[in-house]
Amino acid sequence: MRMPPRSALLGFALVLLVACTRGDRSAATRVPAVASSPAGTAVAALTLPPGFRAEVYAEGLRSPTALAFGPDARLYLAQLNGGENAGAGQVVRLDRPGAAPAPVLDHLPKPTGLVWSGRDLYIAAGRDVLRARVGTDGKLDTPAKIVPELPFNSRSEGQLDVLADGRLLFEASGDIGDPRSGRLFALNPGAQPEVLATGLKNGYAHAVDPASGRVFTTDIADDTMDGKVPPEEIDVVEAAADYGWPRCYGARIPAADRGGTETICARTRPPLVTFPPHATPTGLTFYGGADFPPVFRNALYVALWNGSPPTVARITLSMRDGHLVGESTSFIGGLKRPIDLLPDPRGGLLVADFEAGTVYRIVAGS
Repeated sequence: MRMPPRSALLGFALVLLVACTRGDRSAATRVPAVASSPAGTAVAALTLPPGFRAEVYAEGLRSPTALAFGPDARLYLAQLNGGENAGAGQVVRLDRPGAAPAPVLDHLPKPTGLVWSGRDLYIAAGRDVLRARVGTDGKLDTPAKIVPELPFNSRSEGQLDVLADGRLLFEASGDIGDPRSGRLFALNPGAQPEVLATGLKNGYAHAVDPASGRVFTTDIADDTMDGKVPPEEIDVVEAAADYGWPRCYGARIPAADRGGTETICARTRPPLVTFPPHATPTGLTFYGGADFPPVFRNALYVALWNGSPPTVARITLSMRDGHLVGESTSFIGGLKRPIDLLPDPRGGLLVADFEAGTVYRIVAGS
């Protein structure tokens, strides 16, 4: 993904599983606090609701983009490890909280998505989806392209997830010149990708509610439409649904300069929640752990890379007149560039900060 000027997004980097790899969102138990760290000053700068605290899980990272727990219960991270287009990206492993990151894969082009399915690690790198398998020696083999040359808009293909039925979920970023773009795909190993939904400019991050099976996606709408920059979105994914791009934006608003009409836009799905233009939602997860207080459970959490200021927001879900609705409130402030979120199976929410090179763990309790 091409990085905009720092003043615009400070690096809109990237906009970068079996259920157990991005975590069983409902199962969590407490784990002892991570030891004190030189990054304590950064932790002190974070603002959290009463009853929560932040710990440093990992630091000294080089532009981290994505998080995934492996079948060995260790945390794996994708990181740029240099300039965005340097081709020096890595996957690193943390043997425990606070451990030095150990590279397990090198020389990846702009890795932004990471998820495990069994003993296979899937990586979104540049415009390809890669798979690296654990060999008999316990090491990852050389990644192979399983979905090459996806349509994209000169940026990355965002995050990866695994649906409840085991299919891999990934996107093709929207390019106005390519009608195959702006789509979410689901993939069974050995089969052809299936189009799950269309009309998403940049369906960068996704989340699955383990209780209901609902799938959610962010949508980064960084184009100008009818002379305006449209809002950013969180959408509920429905099979074969059209979310509007490039002819509609927001709550079914036609973009006349893209051929949008009220008739066309009435057939599209409106967003669950919107955020101001350029907020850039790059991380999304569902948290249901019993370690969080009841009002913070069974909610979506979204990393707003370029919010004003950058933040992690909580989206509370409820039913209204037979429809799912969401209400957003700030959850974590004081971050530099939050980019990915992941429940820790032992309790707490992990937050990767791209600019700080740090992963924080947010836990309940003093």
